[in-house]
Amino acid sequence: NTLAVKWGRAAGINLVRLMTITAYVCVILLFDEGVRLLFFLPSFFMGLYIIRCLCANAPGEIYNKYLALSALQLILFAAAFTVITCS
Repeated sequence: NTLAVKWGRAAGINLVRLMTITAYVCVILLFDEGVRLLFFLPSFFMGLYIIRCLCANAPGEIYNKYLALSALQLILFAAAFTVITCS
């Protein structure tokens, strides 16, 4: 919501897209084994859902829900990263 207010809605959405794509490109480059990449699918699909919702809704109070979902996405991503690097 803050990004959308500061830079405009399109710039805020594009920044979220860029950060999501960058995270998963790094995963693919670091862990090129197919089975291990499956650990990241839940957080990847959640990222796609968040981006779709941001595109469909105007900035406002509803963005707080997507902020909470992005926190959950970060937790899922960190859990998958930890499981893969510690095994």
